[in-house]
Amino acid sequence: MEVDIGAAGSGGADPDDLLVGLDDEQRAAVTSDALPLAIIAPAGSGKTRVLTRRIAWRCMTDRDVPGKVVALTFSRAAANELRSRLQALGLRERIRTGTFHGIARQELLQWCADRRKPAPTVVGDPSKLLREACGDERLLFELRDELSWARARLVGAERYPEAALEARRSTRAAPDRLAQAMVRYTTLKHQRQVVDFDDLLEQAARRLEDDPVWRAGRQLFCAHPYVDEFQDVNALQLRFLHLLVPDHASVCVVGDPNQAIYGFNGADVTYLRRFDHHFPGATTVRLRNSYRSTPGIITAATRTLIAGGQDVDVHPVREAGLLPTISGCNDEQAEAALIARELIDRRRPGRPWGDHAVLVRTRAQLEPIVAALVAHRIPHRVVGHDNSDDPGVRRALGWLRNAQMPYRAALAHLATTVDADTDAVGEGDDDTPLRAMLDAADDYERAKGTPSLPGFLAWLALVGLAPTTQDAVELTTFHGAKGLEWSVVHLAGAEEGLVPVWWASGSEAESEERRLFYVACTRARDELHITWVARRTIRDRERARRRSPYLTELAQALADDRRVNRPIDGRAHIAALREQLAPARGKMLG
Repeated sequence: MEVDIGAAGSGGADPDDLLVGLDDEQRAAVTSDALPLAIIAPAGSGKTRVLTRRIAWRCMTDRDVPGKVVALTFSRAAANELRSRLQALGLRERIRTGTFHGIARQELLQWCADRRKPAPTVVGDPSKLLREACGDERLLFELRDELSWARARLVGAERYPEAALEARRSTRAAPDRLAQAMVRYTTLKHQRQVVDFDDLLEQAARRLEDDPVWRAGRQLFCAHPYVDEFQDVNALQLRFLHLLVPDHASVCVVGDPNQAIYGFNGADVTYLRRFDHHFPGATTVRLRNSYRSTPGIITAATRTLIAGGQDVDVHPVREAGLLPTISGCNDEQAEAALIARELIDRRRPGRPWGDHAVLVRTRAQLEPIVAALVAHRIPHRVVGHDNSDDPGVRRALGWLRNAQMPYRAALAHLATTVDADTDAVGEGDDDTPLRAMLDAADDYERAKGTPSLPGFLAWLALVGLAPTTQDAVELTTFHGAKGLEWSVVHLAGAEEGLVPVWWASGSEAESEERRLFYVACTRARDELHITWVARRTIRDRERARRRSPYLTELAQALADDRRVNRPIDGRAHIAALREQLAPARGKMLG
């Protein structure tokens, strides 16, 4: 947490105070006059501290004008965090921070206001229009995902089939059929006179591009641009950024190529890797010290990247601690029970439940884990999916419980009969409660194979909408854990087919899976415990499983650490023995 070094507006803040507590590399990144500038910041290196102190330092030293600073992020939570930290650092003026979609919406609203035109109506949840466009309930989620990917890559519907083939997109529906649905979706939006969140970026970029005079006026307020998590930028966002700022030489970005995990959704890590190509004359500075995780955790996590041929330059700063453990279990119920016991064993005075997390590759894996935590009366919450208090969710659940129709018909009817405030204008995150419910339905179908309405309601209550206490073990996916950290992390389901996931095809997708595993491992500060199972029930069929190939690489890293006398917990030794015996147990039980 940042320390308040001067009350906003007091005039008493000293720029030199902003450099206190920074290491040499952090201090160099904060004070560098080089622009454009890319700051490469690995997990636990103090990325947000460096970004906020750089903004504050440059404003306090009159290098930047606060009213002309714009800081772009990828979530409202990140924007709020930047805003609160900057205020605590003593800036007199409020810094403009927001998501790409949020800033684009502001620009679009300003364009409309300047011309006395009505503001666009934003559809908060486009599921109804998507469903109407695809004409097949089974294609709804696929159309949504492919449309998002295509627009992020600036690929129109007419080019989508060819682009999808080149990118080796794995879809159930033929690309031509999806392209036709994309055209229908666009037509429906025009007919209903609504826009979606990606339209905000597209239209804002178009207004800036088509009106040079207006663009010059708006650029006066964006002279000092900063971008957080630049490894997650896509082509549409980069286009908007280029049009928003008056001088590309003024851009400063922060990111980490090894934490680029959204390529499946259109992000392009090459924009950071080749930053000097997109911003000529750029300088790159690197933060190498990692303060979050113990050396054993960092060694294990980075081994997966190194084995995949990715560059790694991270130096653990903390003293040696407990080594990560790997445990093999008979099935997912045994795995869940082990995790529950470990959570109870590791809870001690001064370490609340909230210091523990369980991470999975897909949300479908959460069901047996939640069941085990319930059985052991361990308080828990599913991060990002506790919408039980939302009025729209309550209405939707009530309607589903009383619906006298088959499962698919009920879901199809839900979006058109339940008013869950889906047409409200939002700043940029399109994860509405109704969308979360529909996402959960997709995961439920993947997990169960033969869906039913009572089964969906039971599953939803179990893994997504159960009320929780404030102090609770947090459960989320590898992707959902990005930007978070816990003292103790359990990684469940580290099996081939999940880690890496089975649909990741091609070298870039496989590299992204390795980066995703690295991100998941580095959420742990003190302890990392990884489990896998010999048999898992998938679509109502029990299937034999093999441990993730990443675990072989990780185990070798652990063996290397043991040879240099890292401290080893007795439980870690037992877990290692269990891991060695797991394949034999699987054969005896098979």
